[in-house]
Amino acid sequence: MQKEFIVNVSAVSFILSAIYSFVWIKADYYFLSHDTDINGDFGFAVFFIFFASLYVIHVLMCAFHYAAFRIGRTKARAAIKFVVFNSAGVLLIGGICYLTGSAVPLSLVCSLVVFSIISGFHRTWSPS
Repeated sequence: MQKEFIVNVSAVSFILSAIYSFVWIKADYYFLSHDTDINGDFGFAVFFIFFASLYVIHVLMCAFHYAAFRIGRTKARAAIKFVVFNSAGVLLIGGICYLTGSAVPLSLVCSLVVFSIISGFHRTWSPS
């Protein structure tokens, strides 16, 4: 469980944050404002701000995931643990959408799916 947490925080969160940052900046450029582009004057700074904020959100999701499976180490079924983790993640994403006033962060639900799939594979093929 701890190895999975470290991998999720260090690799998966990093990759997902970079992908979301790039996609959101390109979507903003092509569909909305044409002001923010990675190739523009302050493109890297905008990318880094998005990346850093998304990385923090992904680390929080990893912490929720770890807590749901660590606290639920009792006799709770894996399905209940997944429901607890995904509920906490949906509440986090809903709060972010409410605070930003935008529906764009709803795409972070894909991160919950990725973390759940990784955890499911780990639970299925792990000897422990």
